[in-house]
Amino acid sequence: ILSLVALATYFLIIKPLVPLILLKIKLGEKAILMFNPISGFIGVFMKSIKTHHDVMQTINMALRKNPKAKVILSNYLNIPCIMLTGSEYIKDTFLDHHHFEKINPFMMPSFI
Repeated sequence: ILSLVALATYFLIIKPLVPLILLKIKLGEKAILMFNPISGFIGVFMKSIKTHHDVMQTINMALRKNPKAKVILSNYLNIPCIMLTGSEYIKDTFLDHHHFEKINPFMMPSFI
């Protein structure tokens, strides 16, 4: 049982958190870390709906607190995710969209 807990801790907390912390250290004030161990972005959105009755309100408030932020770092289950908010990063993703992996909420190849 202890090994199952350790394995779950690794896949749900440590595996997605380490790359996000490294990115946060690299980007400094340009990044906001919103990590929820299991739920990730879904947890951020659900908390925002419960408290503010708006999906993006929590993210908007975080961006107002840190106007230098260009990236929001979070997770989607066990996958690290990056939400781009800076115009220069968004422009790059539109121009070179084939270099970026899109999030697939249903984890089925036919939905992308």
